[in-house]
Amino acid sequence: MGVITARRDVAERVRGAAMWAVVGVALAAAAACPAQAQSAGGTLRRVGPAPKPARTPSPAPAATRVVLPANAPPVLSITSLDLHLRAAETRLAQFLSALQRNRRDRAARLLSSRVSARNRRALRSGAWLWKSPQRARDISQILYYPDLQLRATGKRYGNVLLVAVMPRVLRKGQKGFRAGYVEVPMRYERGNWWVELRR
Repeated sequence: MGVITARRDVAERVRGAAMWAVVGVALAAAAACPAQAQSAGGTLRRVGPAPKPARTPSPAPAATRVVLPANAPPVLSITSLDLHLRAAETRLAQFLSALQRNRRDRAARLLSSRVSARNRRALRSGAWLWKSPQRARDISQILYYPDLQLRATGKRYGNVLLVAVMPRVLRKGQKGFRAGYVEVPMRYERGNWWVELRR
């Protein structure tokens, strides 16, 4: 009986050592290959990758282009850094905005004292400086373009300063588009700038 018991103890020790050897091999393999894991029986089985955390959707980029409606007021860009010249450009921008929006009484009130009453009446009635597709080659039609740039030229004649009015974006070859610029005289009087256009 003692021999049989001793043999059983030896067999159990050998079987236990073999089982731990299988477990050790499985652990080493799992460490070397994370895509594999050990099952309860000591064999290896392939499992899927760990689930990724839910990604928060990034906000949509802000629009970089602003599309103005058809009835929007004109875009008039002033360019001078000098405050005195900038005031002349701003005053002319007010005149052009009133002209383009058909507020002719407002535009006539921005004319200088040197402009005759006859020209004022013609401006108010629409007989002067009107928009017409048939007069696309007339240089004065530039005053009606929706996107204009105003720039003081530095040309002065006493109290009169010339301010250039030109398209901000050149559109060569576009039908009905007049290339060039208009120099509008601005007179400084009564502490402000006034438009001095004449027929």
